[in-house]
Amino acid sequence: MPSSRHTLSRRHGDTSHGHLVSALTRKGRMRPKSNLTDTALAPYSRAGQSFARSVSPFISVAVAIHYGIQSRGLTDTNSNSEDVPENESELRRGYDHLLKVLVQFDEQIEFFDKDPESLSLLIQIIHQQAQVTRSSDTGDLKHNALEYIFLNPSRELLSPPILKITSKASRGFNHPQIGRMLCPRHLLDDFDEDPTEMLSKFQDGRIIFQPGDWSMCLYEEGQFDPGNPEKGLMRGHYILRVVKHIFTGPSSALSTPGSGRSTRPNNARIHNITALTGREIAYGAAQAMFVLLTDECWEYNNPSFSLEEFFYLVVELFEQFPNSSWAIGTLAWYNQRIFGSQSLDGQRSAAQSRPESQADKIRRSRMEKAAIGPSGDKEWIEEDVHRTALQAALARHGLLDRLTNRFIVVKSVTRAASPEHRETGSSGQQYELLDWLMEVTFPMETRFANVDFARQAYELIVKRIIKSGTTTCCNYGTLHLEATKVLADIDNVHGQRAFVAVSGDLLPRGRSKPYLEMQYNMDRNSPNNNVEPSVSDSIAATHALSSHIRS
Repeated sequence: MPSSRHTLSRRHGDTSHGHLVSALTRKGRMRPKSNLTDTALAPYSRAGQSFARSVSPFISVAVAIHYGIQSRGLTDTNSNSEDVPENESELRRGYDHLLKVLVQFDEQIEFFDKDPESLSLLIQIIHQQAQVTRSSDTGDLKHNALEYIFLNPSRELLSPPILKITSKASRGFNHPQIGRMLCPRHLLDDFDEDPTEMLSKFQDGRIIFQPGDWSMCLYEEGQFDPGNPEKGLMRGHYILRVVKHIFTGPSSALSTPGSGRSTRPNNARIHNITALTGREIAYGAAQAMFVLLTDECWEYNNPSFSLEEFFYLVVELFEQFPNSSWAIGTLAWYNQRIFGSQSLDGQRSAAQSRPESQADKIRRSRMEKAAIGPSGDKEWIEEDVHRTALQAALARHGLLDRLTNRFIVVKSVTRAASPEHRETGSSGQQYELLDWLMEVTFPMETRFANVDFARQAYELIVKRIIKSGTTTCCNYGTLHLEATKVLADIDNVHGQRAFVAVSGDLLPRGRSKPYLEMQYNMDRNSPNNNVEPSVSDSIAATHALSSHIRS
């Protein structure tokens, strides 16, 4: 069936899959360091970059992809199962991120079924770009970020100074001012009283510096409360400037939102980031801490301070209770200072200080109508909800799934000739309908006689239909009984709602999520290998399918 999307889908004549393979090869030889400015490879380059910054710099992209492929039963890439870490949720998050930024990535991986070498090279490119991104950000910040340490950098300087040609050995608790930035906030009074003694205690191990003992640099100036350690946490000016440096460019780090000048698109624009997530802030915080530490490389096994542990502790602050006032408020604080997004408090005060406009009246009227319950009464209404507080507002009214944090919304109902989804974007646009059936569709349908092929294809098809927003679907199968049973089973597993029908006759179903599976009954106008032997065989197969679905 025709498709305008071309991320990796096959097209008439030449194919984007062919373009991709061509970009990965030159004169028949594989190129591990392919030119990533190539149009076909650019999306994969960007995916690797965003993986490091938006998911985790500590996850292997290659392992995440292999995990995703294996967990979905897709192409075997000869990955070693022993390489899969225990934390599967992180791998799943990483793979899901790639599915988000690379449209139809999971569906198109099967194109590499007979070309595992190209697939391995593509995975290698994404993996390498994630590593290069982390290293590039680290190198760029190594000396530049030292300028961000002081609240007023034009008035204060590091003493003794740190030269660009020197190693990082003079940093950490070997430097009085950097040591103060690293000092756990609850020990800062002791540090200020006797800096030399405190530095000595950190150096010889009398005081253990741990990731969970939040450093002074993580706190907003003057906001620490020993009884409430999350007050002001992650709002330090140093961390904010490093995050801005990474996502909106070095020129924005010491500037107000929108005032920094740059001659090229920043990372936020490249990756379509309009509001930061907790993981992106955690990535910036990890980079900021690395600048201050004496460690020369990320992989260094620091016996007391694990940068990986620090990263995930920050992630936990945002993700363990995403609807908490701290998480919502901190995200709003960052986004207002980086993107200029008005804070929730600012929106409310601005709205209260001006008279209601005609646009306000329309907006209020629509919100009131949206909050009308079955009884005709207003059930709830909230005004001036900032986008960073939307999840919390939805949760208060039971419109947010507490397990997935996803907004509950009514989706669409449709019908689908499931086998034809396998042809999306394939060649065939040159045919009229009947010729297209004979030359493209029927040959594809015959392949569903192979149950393994049908299982792989239907798994992708059902997931794609659900992902596109369709929660109720009339799924048409083929004339192959066992394959159509597989389609019904996959629908059942993934919760695809429908009505049950065989050959167009509705079958009553006593369950909350019925399924509609149609088996084609064909005995003419199709190739000989795609028709049923007889009417009686067709009827028998139809009853068998009906019994299977009812069971």
